[in-house]
Amino acid sequence: MDKFKARKNVIVVGAGAVGTEIAYLIAQHSLKVIFVEMLDNVMARSLDKDMAEEVEKYIKTKGVDLRLGQKVEAITGEQEVEAVKFSSGEELKAEMIIISGGVEPNAALAKKAGLEIGKFGLKVNEYLQTSDKDIFAAGDLIEYKSFITGKPIFGQLRPNAVIGGRVAAKNLLGLKVKFPGLINSFATKFFDQAIAAAGITEHEAKENGIDVISAKHKSASKHSMMREKKPYTLKLIFDRQTKKLIGGQIVSLAPSPIKHIDLIAMAIRTGLTALDLTTLRCAGQPELSPDPGMEPIALVAETIYRKLYIE
Repeated sequence: MDKFKARKNVIVVGAGAVGTEIAYLIAQHSLKVIFVEMLDNVMARSLDKDMAEEVEKYIKTKGVDLRLGQKVEAITGEQEVEAVKFSSGEELKAEMIIISGGVEPNAALAKKAGLEIGKFGLKVNEYLQTSDKDIFAAGDLIEYKSFITGKPIFGQLRPNAVIGGRVAAKNLLGLKVKFPGLINSFATKFFDQAIAAAGITEHEAKENGIDVISAKHKSASKHSMMREKKPYTLKLIFDRQTKKLIGGQIVSLAPSPIKHIDLIAMAIRTGLTALDLTTLRCAGQPELSPDPGMEPIALVAETIYRKLYIE
């Protein structure tokens, strides 16, 4: 980044997990970052608006110019970038632009081989076999299936590729190992703020006709007696009909609570209900965890349980 020290404006387009990390890394170099997203909130495919607002407020405290609901209409310049024009009509000078607008798998070889292509990538079955049963595929190339909705989804994240590779290798050896539906848990950060999610958002649930009930709880990364404790917010989303957990989101100023997203993903995969989670007991130690009485997963589950069974 040293050669860009003399430059002033860097525009980052796309406020997904990768775009957010890029904006964070650039902002550390004392460059002016204009962060642009065409949707109404950052990480809209992973966070509901109420959780995204916490992230957006924090981003602005770091001097980043966040522009939501804006599309890039044109990039101008002769030999190099000079300015960017937005859908609002505004035009900003910029010496550098980075586009993090998602990916489209390169399926040219698969198409040439006559393999079936889906909406989001190469089609595979639960054993990661393509339409040619002698050909297996995994990683960013394939189209994944949502564990919750059963519909095809994007899943271009490294953990998905790692497990997919292991499953494909076992099946190539003649085993019958199923690749589970995708819960698509992820984690990212922006300076000291950590963000994680698993499952689906309220918005996505409603798009798929799922009647949901959700709740949030604020806690701290360490016991209340510890001066170094940092706040975090956890949100859980349940299917009102089945009472099962289908989504979770965490925004934290400490890294330790973020690993709870893996616990949430496992709870989704095993079909745990609000009642099941009211008895969740996490290991507790003052420097490592919240007070036992402030463990947010169990407390959110208590709130949902009362709404579903008592009120």
